[in-house]
Amino acid sequence: VVNATNVYFEKYSEYLDDFSFRARDGADAGLVVHDASFITNPIGDAIGDVAVLSRKTAPLVQLYYHCVKLNIPVKFLGRETLGKQMAQTFEAIVTDNIITIDEVVTSLALYHMSFDLMPGSPSSNEDARNRVEALLGLTRVMMELTPKATTEDVRKRIVNFTSSVDDEDGVVLSTVHKAKGQEYYTVYILAPEDLPLKSTMETGSQWEKENEVACGYVARTRAKHTLIMLKTVETVRDLFELPAVDCGEDGAPVIPAPLDAASVSAVPAIVRAT
Repeated sequence: VVNATNVYFEKYSEYLDDFSFRARDGADAGLVVHDASFITNPIGDAIGDVAVLSRKTAPLVQLYYHCVKLNIPVKFLGRETLGKQMAQTFEAIVTDNIITIDEVVTSLALYHMSFDLMPGSPSSNEDARNRVEALLGLTRVMMELTPKATTEDVRKRIVNFTSSVDDEDGVVLSTVHKAKGQEYYTVYILAPEDLPLKSTMETGSQWEKENEVACGYVARTRAKHTLIMLKTVETVRDLFELPAVDCGEDGAPVIPAPLDAASVSAVPAIVRAT
């Protein structure tokens, strides 16, 4: 974990103070896993206290419902505040003539697109954008689970999310900002490609870029032992699914040939930190 953080420091050195980390004397070797999924590294098998961190809220909302479906106990940091924000945003965007879940998702998606046309840097609209994205995350999960849901069903789901009781010993779901100052034995990073956010790094001010890079630093330093960087996917659901199996003309699965030593060393999926 120390080594991974120092690599990050080196990559974004122009936005960070010039220093590096060193493992404390006698510390156990940590573990960093790249391009992982919940199939290759199941949450239920993780050791010690576990957290899943994300730069954005929407992936956490999606993950929450998948955990509920799989009976994985969770503790969602900031749940009540987020629930109230989603309820306010929902009533402000979704009009009375919108009835079905498909119409709700379309309305939210169109509203979300309007942020790209607003003046100012991406961070100036970040809070509002995150609320809409969180609602999109919730409603898209509902489309998967209950495709005939209505606008009223969405309202009930938001109320249920807001009032649900967290499991104090469950897997922590948190944005990186809320995890600042916390430590966990095992940390999963959802959508690591968002740390830092590409849009802010391209068009933000120097101050915004520095804060964005600092957010990536916070995410990478919450793990006391194991840091798991989840692979880039279109939806959180994909992290729970086995990859498609290639089949031959006879329909039988094609078993790939084993990698030779040179190939394995050229693609280091797991890095042990000192």
